[in-house]
Amino acid sequence: VEVRGFLTDRLDMKAGRQRIAWGSADRFNPTDILNAYDLEDILDFGRKNASDALSLTWYFQGNTSLQGVLISRFRPANLPLGVFSGVLAADESALPDVPIGAYSEHVVLPERNFRESVSAGLRLKGFVLNTDVSVSYVYGRYSLPFLTQLWFTPGVSEQGMQLDAFLSFPRFHMMGADLAGQLGRVGIWAEAGVF
Repeated sequence: VEVRGFLTDRLDMKAGRQRIAWGSADRFNPTDILNAYDLEDILDFGRKNASDALSLTWYFQGNTSLQGVLISRFRPANLPLGVFSGVLAADESALPDVPIGAYSEHVVLPERNFRESVSAGLRLKGFVLNTDVSVSYVYGRYSLPFLTQLWFTPGVSEQGMQLDAFLSFPRFHMMGADLAGQLGRVGIWAEAGVF
C-alpha cells in the first residue's frame, strides 16, 4: 500500500513488502543494508530481497526529506545454489592438527518478537551545491550468519572429536553518508558506512 499525502501533504507512507534502496553507488553499496542479500545467483552481485516494512517520508521545504523505515520481521539472506552452494560453507580442514570425526552447523535465528526481529533506519536526504547528499542510521541485523561459538567434544568417535559450529545474526549500528553529483561533465559519487 502506498499513500501520497498521508495525513498531510508533506508525508508519504508505504507499507508492505518493499525494496528499500539507500545509497548512490551502482553495485557496492555499504549503506544499502536494510534488505537482506539474495545470493542464490552469486554472480548477480548486489541483488536483494524485499522486506515487510513500513516507510514514512516527510518532505521539508526545497529538496530535503527525512525517511523512517521499520522492518517488522528478520529474514536471512538467500545462500548460493548449484555449483556455488558450498562457497560460503565452513571448511573444517582449517584446523589441520585437530582430528575431527564429526562436524555439524547450527544456525541460530533471532526470536520472533518485536525486540529481536525488528530493524529500523532513518535517512536525511537533500540537494546541496548541485549534489545529492544523504546521511543515514540503521539499527539492524547482519543478513549473513557469523560464527559465534565452536564446541569441541572429545571422544565421540574413533576418527576424532565432534565439532559443533553455531552461527547467528548479530545486531549492528551503522552510520552512513553518500553523495552523487558531477564535476564539469564527469559524474562522481561517494558512499561510506561505519558499523
